[in-house]
Amino acid sequence: MNLYRLIYMSDAADYIDWEDLKDILTKSEKNNAKIDVTGMLVFSDNKFLQVLEGPAKNLSSLYAKISQDARHRNCLLISYTPIHQRVFSAWAMKGVNLAFMKPEMKQFLVKKYGASGTGIALPKDEFLAFSVLYDVYHLNQA
Repeated sequence: MNLYRLIYMSDAADYIDWEDLKDILTKSEKNNAKIDVTGMLVFSDNKFLQVLEGPAKNLSSLYAKISQDARHRNCLLISYTPIHQRVFSAWAMKGVNLAFMKPEMKQFLVKKYGASGTGIALPKDEFLAFSVLYDVYHLNQA
């Protein structure tokens, strides 16, 4: 199987709140499991940073749908690369609102990546974006 990792960033629509996101995540978890896609969505300061892992064909069609979704704008593809194994395999879809993180975890991320508004700076650089996602993933495994 040809596995790929896709990372993108976007701005949340003004009307989106955490309750809306929880509904989106519940539906995404069910739909992603059906197409062998795993991943995580990070929400910070009205921005999304998402990683998806799975078969290339499935990721391509899913990203095409995601990029047309009116619940966000300014969708920026940061990375689309082949991988040997999944890193974000624990969840078909997990959402993490950084505003609700434990203060010591949030402080760790702010110290490492910087602050943006009331949240953590979400970088557009491929390596740093992966690093943020990796850190958030592992902080939420504890």
